[in-house]
Amino acid sequence: MREKVVNLLNRLQKVKSSGRDSWMACCPAHDDKNPSMKIDIKNDKILIKCWSGCGVEDILGAVGMDFSDILPDKPLYHRSSGTAPMLSSADALRIVKYEAAIIMMYGQDLKAGKTVSEDDRQRFVLAVERVGDAMEAAGVKL
Repeated sequence: MREKVVNLLNRLQKVKSSGRDSWMACCPAHDDKNPSMKIDIKNDKILIKCWSGCGVEDILGAVGMDFSDILPDKPLYHRSSGTAPMLSSADALRIVKYEAAIIMMYGQDLKAGKTVSEDDRQRFVLAVERVGDAMEAAGVKL
């Protein structure tokens, strides 16, 4: 996770530490003169919050990144021995929304008769797995 946050921080302006695993920086998604965006690492997740209201997808896009660049390599979605979900419903919906866009783009390419690369096919498979994992972690039964 450390590599991923460093990659993000290196693309931002006026980055300052604001505590352990916490930084402030100028938001690249709007004309920001003073740092208004907070980046944290919590529970092996990178959390991004622009206090001016910019969305994470817009922030990442402005620096040439997407959610796959900040999501953990290993799934966060396994359950403990308890019954409570390991992922909130809101987080699960955010993951499903992003991964559904990947699945939709792949489907549109296939429908249009485009040849898809092996990398695109593998990303599609990963998106399908992440949707299933997120739903399971949120306690959704299919």
